[in-house]
Amino acid sequence: MTQMNKIIKYIVIGLFTFIAIRYIPTHAILDTEIIMVALCVSIVYAILDKLLPSYTNAPSPNLTTKA
Repeated sequence: MTQMNKIIKYIVIGLFTFIAIRYIPTHAILDTEIIMVALCVSIVYAILDKLLPSYTNAPSPNLTTKA
């Protein structure tokens, strides 16, 4: 995955977080607080993605069967 695709993924996560925090609660939350929470979520997701990446094309070690 290219660096640009990862950046877009983190921005999308942040936008969805912003939208969820903006419209789900019944009490109003300041936009600056929503932006701070969305940025924190994006940063934590980026760190976790860097430390614990998921590999979908990696072969499973237990695929061999004996006849």
